[in-house]
Order: sequence, then C-alpha cells, then structure tokens
Amino acid sequence: HAMPTGDGSRYTFTPEYQIFHVVAHMAYHMAHGGLGIRPLLDLWLLRQKSVFDEANVSRMCTESGLHVFYEACVALIDAWFEDLPVGADLAALEAHCLGGGAFGHKATASAARLREQHATGYLFRRLFPSREIMLGEFPGLNGRPWRLPWYTLKRWARLLNKHKRDSARQEFRALKDTQTETVADFDRLLTKLGL
Repeated sequence: HAMPTGDGSRYTFTPEYQIFHVVAHMAYHMAHGGLGIRPLLDLWLLRQKSVFDEANVSRMCTESGLHVFYEACVALIDAWFEDLPVGADLAALEAHCLGGGAFGHKATASAARLREQHATGYLFRRLFPSREIMLGEFPGLNGRPWRLPWYTLKRWARLLNKHKRDSARQEFRALKDTQTETVADFDRLLTKLGL
C-alpha cells in the first residue's frame, strides 16, 4: 500500500491506506482505554485534504472489522466540524474522546484492562510478562532463555526509581478503585463500536 515518491527513493502510503492506518491505530487505542481528540482531527484532515476512494477505505475497514468504528468516527467529526448536534448514539464516544485527554483517563484504561482479565491476573502479567514482551525490552535475551530470571530481576529493579514506583502504585490503585459499572459501560461502548 505504499507508492514511490520523488526520485523513487522514498515511499508513502496511498491516501486510502493512510486513512485506514489512522482508523486502525485509533481502534487499538480505543480498545486499550485511551482515545483523545487528536486522532479524530488527523482523520478529519486526511479526509478533507486527500483525494481518496471512499469505497476502498470502507472495504479495508470492513475486511478488518473496523467499519462500524470508522463510520462512528466519521459521523462524530462531521457533527463537530459542520456544527451539527451529536446524536445520542455518538454521545458516549464523544464523552470518551473529550474526557480523557490525549491518552485516555486512568479509570478508562483500568476498565479496558479489567475487561480482558481480573486484576490479579493483570498484576501477575505485569510482574511476569511473556517472553515476547521481555525480548522487546531486553534484546540480550534473544537466543539465551537462561537469562530470563536475570532480566526479570533487572526489570523489577526499576521499581527502585521513585517515579517508576509511584507510577506503578497509581496504576494498581486505579485498577483496585475501578467500579464494575465503569467496566460495563466501557464494554457496552466498545461493543456498540464493533470493537
């Protein structure tokens, strides 16, 4: 989905794929509890300033299961920029995007985590991440599985840093304080958006 530009040494996405890429990225962040207004502005700008085939974008979104989400995002930004009332069906998405800043609200991020598993399981996964996650953090583990305990201890040692320790404490406190209704509301929103 990339085309050569200029002298052919640089490639750029086709306009349709660029729009699809932004939508897929937005869906990923939405499912993990953090979607602000900036990606919606990016989507609006791409749709306004690009010459693209809407049918092709819709096809890519449909094939990847993002068509409902894409349509909701387009309807929301159209309402904002054409000064139309936001309907009741988009009010929850609007509240989510406007209420969480750029990266979402802690309660929503916690709801996203608790939607997938119980808080105890999440804590266990944070303390003992998968080998793939550890490989991403510690490339020296590649081809040397016997180093896993050492790198796990090294990862835990980061908690000696006051900032990291405070951040972890806030994350787990937010998990503990998240109400069941918040998780249910977030689950309903994602289901309504096809995510």
